[in-house]
Amino acid sequence: MTAANSAQAISTHHNSTVPIYSRFLGNLWRSPSRFFRSASRWFSGAYEWESRAAYDLAQWFPPQDQAILSSICGTGHRTIDRMMAWLAAQAPPTGCLVDIGSQGTYSAAWMAMGAMRHPSPLTVVSIGEEIDRVWQVFARQAESAHLQSIVDQTFSDVYSPVVAPLSNSLSSPSPIPVSRILDRLRLQNIHPLEACTSFRDPISMLSVHSSRSSHELMTLLHKFVPHVAPSGWIAWTGIQGKRGLRRQTLIHQEMAAHKDCTHVITIRSLILYRRQAN
Repeated sequence: MTAANSAQAISTHHNSTVPIYSRFLGNLWRSPSRFFRSASRWFSGAYEWESRAAYDLAQWFPPQDQAILSSICGTGHRTIDRMMAWLAAQAPPTGCLVDIGSQGTYSAAWMAMGAMRHPSPLTVVSIGEEIDRVWQVFARQAESAHLQSIVDQTFSDVYSPVVAPLSNSLSSPSPIPVSRILDRLRLQNIHPLEACTSFRDPISMLSVHSSRSSHELMTLLHKFVPHVAPSGWIAWTGIQGKRGLRRQTLIHQEMAAHKDCTHVITIRSLILYRRQAN
C-alpha cells in the first residue's frame, strides 16, 4: 500500500467514526433530560393511558391495519393516533366528533376509526381549507393500501384480557370497506374561523391542531369549547418543540377561564381536557 493510499484509508476511517462519536456524545448529553421526561410521564400516568389505548386498539383493529392507516395519514405519532381513536370510542353519545386539523387527516381518520367502536353512530366533522381534496387523496391511498381488510369485531368487555380474545375467536369478522370510514365524515371545506359563526351542534370530542396562529387558536377555543357536551373531550394536538411549549402555556392559561373544564393529562404532543359532567 502506498503512502497516499494509506493516508486516504486513515482519512476515510476517521470521517466514518466522527458521526458515531457525535451521536454518542449527543445521546450522552441528552440522556438526563430524557430520563426526567420519561420519569415525569410515568408519574403523571401517561404510560398508563398509552398502554390502555394500545391494548384496546390491538383488540379492535389488527396491528397491520393500524400500520397501514398510520402510513396513509403520515403526519401523526402512533401513540397519539391510537389515543385519538380510543378517546373517540369513549366520548359521550350526545354530540359529534370535531377535528380542526392542519394539512393532514390523521386525527379525523383515527377518530372515525374509534367512532366505529362507539355504541352510538357518531359523526366526525372534519373542518379545514380544501379538506375535501385532502380526503379524496386519503380515499385513493386507503383503497390502494387495502385498508378495507380491517375487521369489525365487537365484544362486550374490551378490558378483559381473557374475554376479549375468546370473543374475537368466536365472532365472525366482516371487512370494513373504506367507505365505512368516509361515511362517518361530514366535511366543512371552509376556514375554521368561518365555521365558528355557524356551528351549533353539540360536540362529544373536539380536536384542535396547534399549528394555527395564537389568535386563531384562542378564537377557536372561545367559539367551540362552549359546544362541548358534559364529559366531552377537548384535545389539543401538535404541542411540541419550543413553539409548542409556548402554545402549551397559552392553552393552559386560556382554558383556566373555563371553570367546568379540567386538565386530564398531557401525553407527548397531546394536551387533554375534559368538560365536567352535570
